[in-house]
Amino acid sequence: MTTKNRRPKAAEVVADWMRRPIIAGELAEGDPFPHEAQLSEKFGVSRPIVREAIRILESEGLIDVRRGIGGGARARKPQPAAVARAAGFVLQERGTMVSDVYRCRELLELPAVELVVERRDEPGVLESLKDALAAEQRALDQANGTGAVAEGQFHRRLVELSGSPTLDLYATITNQIIYTHTRNFMRDRGATSDTAKVSASAHTAHVRMVELIRCGDTVAAQAHWRDHLTSGRKVLVDHDLPIGVLDPPRDPRTMSF
Repeated sequence: MTTKNRRPKAAEVVADWMRRPIIAGELAEGDPFPHEAQLSEKFGVSRPIVREAIRILESEGLIDVRRGIGGGARARKPQPAAVARAAGFVLQERGTMVSDVYRCRELLELPAVELVVERRDEPGVLESLKDALAAEQRALDQANGTGAVAEGQFHRRLVELSGSPTLDLYATITNQIIYTHTRNFMRDRGATSDTAKVSASAHTAHVRMVELIRCGDTVAAQAHWRDHLTSGRKVLVDHDLPIGVLDPPRDPRTMSF
């Protein structure tokens, strides 16, 4: 990122030019960039500067560098998950509490409910929600520890179907953090009857939610979802603590690469 008080580096300028066709949609996922020598000639800079520009875009998740024959730099579309991960790092560094993330989720998902109700008759909307319910039910039936994943997918699907890319992006951040917290909550307590009840209760609430959306009852749907989010927060945030988005570190000396 450049500022008014600092002259941009040559690699940053080149990275700006290479970033534009990806963001503008001129390059599709996996489309190759010209080779280093061609980029060097095009921009009038040295090959080390081109390599540095490529590293900048690779760190942003906008380029995938493949080695060997047929390799080189290839375009990658911006991924919400990458934004969510980076935002999680910022929030954890600031000591953000889990309860704060849950409250923010409520602020995002309640308006999404209204938008989904408005779109309920559009092709695929109710079907998509029912698919998410089916995935939850399979996780409950198998009791294989994927309940938290399936529940998180329903919340994600609900906001996706609102038709608002902005809501969806911000909800991706909160849902990723909450998924990590829920996964750790379930793992720490093991497969007990209490954790099974939490997952079953969430699924029941989701089934009811789909029915209210189908009926077009915005007021009842929002009230139901508010109650569900509040009760979930009370169960899963039994004692407030700072968020944690980092997995336990692994010792690279014991791994093969």
